[in-house]
Amino acid sequence: MYNLEGTFWEFNYETEVLLPATRNIDSLYFYLQAVTGIGPKREAHLKSEGICSLQDLVRQNNPLSSDTPILLKALANKDWPLIYKRFPRFSVLCSIPQDKIAVLDIETTGFGFGKPIFLIGLLLLRPKCQLKLFLARHPAEEAAMLQAVTTELKDKIAVITYNGASFDLPALHRRAERYDIKFPPMLNMDLLPVVRRLLGSELPNCRLKTIEKIILEYERHSDPASSEVPEIYHQFLMEQDPNLLDEVISHNARDLESLVEIWQYLDERERR
Repeated sequence: MYNLEGTFWEFNYETEVLLPATRNIDSLYFYLQAVTGIGPKREAHLKSEGICSLQDLVRQNNPLSSDTPILLKALANKDWPLIYKRFPRFSVLCSIPQDKIAVLDIETTGFGFGKPIFLIGLLLLRPKCQLKLFLARHPAEEAAMLQAVTTELKDKIAVITYNGASFDLPALHRRAERYDIKFPPMLNMDLLPVVRRLLGSELPNCRLKTIEKIILEYERHSDPASSEVPEIYHQFLMEQDPNLLDEVISHNARDLESLVEIWQYLDERERR
């Protein structure tokens, strides 16, 4: 593939993963805890008095309703950044149209934000579940790869990542900035902090392969460790043998599929 920045490789695969059930955004109107000053107990008390929605707070001129009009406006206008900040994140994520969500995972040539990115994997949810992997065959193709991913994500509202807040997204923004490419702003559902909060006490660690083995009951075989991926890519740069990257591409694709399965699991757990 090519664009104005140069050439790169792109791999496309259809995949089948179970997605969380979608929700109507109207369900968020009944989450009174989005209002400043309302916690679980106060919400329960208000609902026992027949104040069940944000609109009810305004109609009854409740003293707690001072910032409710802001929330109502955000919901009406689908101001997703504000909605994401004030409402339960899994509920918000399932209210966003699935064609506006992507799952994202990157592979770099080493550890640290300054290292070049050579593989960016996306899993698109609609109109069908599709894996799109973008590969820079050498560092000179990184800009073209980043430009292609930026174009793919330009209409997305949210991305799902694992440690994306600390690693993937800062690395992408830094590398894109290097080439004067503007990476689109998106909401980030980083699943790692959620796993730590909900499952940390049940697991020996929160590594992705540990989640797969204990929670998803799936274990990879013949899959390179994340720490081995840069070494494999450096070997590919020396030998230019595409077969060397087969396991790396499969590794990235499986990471993406696992993130959807973890999202599904955590969403179900939070609904209980």
